[in-house]
Amino acid sequence: MFELTGHDEGRAAELWFNWWNDHKKDFTVPAEAPELPKIDAFRWNSYWGIESAGPKPRKGGKHKARRDGEEPKGRD
Repeated sequence: MFELTGHDEGRAAELWFNWWNDHKKDFTVPAEAPELPKIDAFRWNSYWGIESAGPKPRKGGKHKARRDGEEPKGRD
C-alpha cells in the first residue's frame, strides 16, 4: 500500500482499515510515486511489468554469477 499511499502501516489489515477510515474523505493518490527500498521497487515493478532502470537483486545473496557461465566450484 505504501506504493499507492506514501504511507506505511505494515502488513496488519486492521491498522490499514483504521488509517483508511481516518483519511478516506481527503485522500488522493500522490502524483509522484514515493521512493521505495530497492527490493520493494523491484517487486512492485516486476508485478506490474514495469522495466526497472537498476540491476535486479541477486537471489540468495551469496554467489555471484560467473561471466563465463560456469557454476562456482563446490556446488552440487
